[in-house]
Amino acid sequence: MEELFGVDLSSIGQGYLSPADWDTLNNVCNFVIMQATYGTITDEQIANNQAQARRVQAAAGPLGITYYHFAYPQFAVNTPQASAQTFLSTIGERQVGESLALDWEQPYGGDQVKWICDFSDYVYAETGRHIDWLYLNQSQESSIDWSPVVARGIQLWLAKYDGSKTAVATAVHWPSVSIKQWTDIDVVAGNPGK
Repeated sequence: MEELFGVDLSSIGQGYLSPADWDTLNNVCNFVIMQATYGTITDEQIANNQAQARRVQAAAGPLGITYYHFAYPQFAVNTPQASAQTFLSTIGERQVGESLALDWEQPYGGDQVKWICDFSDYVYAETGRHIDWLYLNQSQESSIDWSPVVARGIQLWLAKYDGSKTAVATAVHWPSVSIKQWTDIDVVAGNPGK
């Protein structure tokens, strides 16, 4: 399997409000995963990030582009449907090859699998496709039966902070790990955050 390297861009989680240097990112990364929304709020940099990612992809290709929604399910206003609607309206029409993901990190006392499936089902109803990836940490992935999510064809983006870019990650409920996020502290040229 070919190894590809990418960067996760978020103005909230990464603590930056200045724009990324997209020409540099395109030279050091195969793909970018950028936060579009969190809860029912739009990331401050998504319009610029989207425009710049598409610009460098068109000029130099083949930069992979994924948009993600950071879920805040613990707040009643952030229903799966409201969150998915905000997410889709923020990113607008996807271009060929662009992917969607859901970042699931916040504590939630409800049915996590149902919330995620409802979010993805809304995306499917609006676009004809489920989300492509679900971001989980190892503890989450191994402690819950994710089979309804896996059955929708949603791939796993796993947080496994082992410090190794190349070590293969394994999963309990998915046949394989599609994306391994191996660190949250590395500095990537062109990314103003970590």
